Amino acid sequence: MKFNFLIGKKDRSVVLGIDLGGTKCSAALVNPDTGELVSDRLTRIHQGNNFFTVLLEMIDRINEKIPHGSYLSSIGIGCAGLIDTDAGVIIVSNNLNVKMFPLAQRVVEYAGVPCHVSNDVEAAALGELKFGAGRNCDDFVIVFVGTGIGARLVEDGKIRRGVCGTAGELGQTLVRSLTALNGGISTAPRYVTLESYCSRHGIARLILERLDSPGLRPATLNYTQIIELLASRWSSERQAASSAISDTAEMLGVSLANVVNFLNPGMIILGGGVIERIDGYFEKIEINARQHSLELPASSLQFVRASLGDSAGVLGAAMLASSL
Repeated sequence: MKFNFLIGKKDRSVVLGIDLGGTKCSAALVNPDTGELVSDRLTRIHQGNNFFTVLLEMIDRINEKIPHGSYLSSIGIGCAGLIDTDAGVIIVSNNLNVKMFPLAQRVVEYAGVPCHVSNDVEAAALGELKFGAGRNCDDFVIVFVGTGIGARLVEDGKIRRGVCGTAGELGQTLVRSLTALNGGISTAPRYVTLESYCSRHGIARLILERLDSPGLRPATLNYTQIIELLASRWSSERQAASSAISDTAEMLGVSLANVVNFLNPGMIILGGGVIERIDGYFEKIEINARQHSLELPASSLQFVRASLGDSAGVLGAAMLASSL
């Protein structure tokens, strides 16, 4: 399907922003000058293997929503996985079950308009930079804590990608294993990723271990159930949940203190489901980060919440054409 529109002087351009996550795809038309959503945000669940079919269906549906007098000038996609941004290629995405997939090229062939692709966390960071919590700050670190942990660095008003495009992978930095630290299983690794403890799955797994229910899959504990455990009438459940929250908030806070001491950012922006749904988690992280940071960089540091919610990825993706 080609988006062939006669472009006149009075026509207004709109950009299609697509947030292609590990399990769902969201899309909306965006005014590239103001960041205004000029269509409803559409969301579809995908199963990984069928992500491209779902993506094309979303493009078709959005085509019907282009306002009269407007034309689609480009498509931006924030995609889960390791992305070659310059080539628009998914190098590898475990969630989408693909390697070396030429996403931008395939979308251009289908839609007939330019397409730009980046990592989904990078797109969300760009959204917050342009229109959200980071719009008045040129140097910040943004961290999304949800099913996993994604983060990006902004320096001088631009996303810093690094040599291979992986700069900002805070969730993949290493921390000491609590199991090994407490003299647990001798074969347990001494170091594990920060994400394995401080993501929603990591917090759930730690709660289940402390409830002596390690056989249950962490995915069986959703946000509502974690919150219910925090308010449980059973002290053992309250203690397991609250200690897991406190310990992981400390771990993430200390990790961010290292970031503060090393990079000296002006702001740290925290978002994602864990931050939004679990009361007090944001505050515990900030307390620990400030406590373990050097006094001078901490004195000029702002801690703020991401402000765009689920629209951050869509808005950031729509801005890719102007930021690359």
